[in-house]
Amino acid sequence: MQDRTREQGETKNVSSGGVLFVAPTPFEIGESIEYYITLPKVTGSKIEVRVRCVGKITRTDPDSSYAATLERYEFVRKRV
Repeated sequence: MQDRTREQGETKNVSSGGVLFVAPTPFEIGESIEYYITLPKVTGSKIEVRVRCVGKITRTDPDSSYAATLERYEFVRKRV
């Protein structure tokens, strides 16, 4: 995986096979990517659940949208 600075993007769509997101930095098709998806907290919960995902960029769009596969994932819990 290419060493990149952490950046924040916005998820547009998530499925069991991948994710569509918008990011300010360009990606190349075929590039490996690690991304996190933060799930909404349940009311009253003190645990934030994030999903750490690994995949590859499969599509780029002119509006800075990128599609990536979801090849591996793991749940990451963090007390807030």
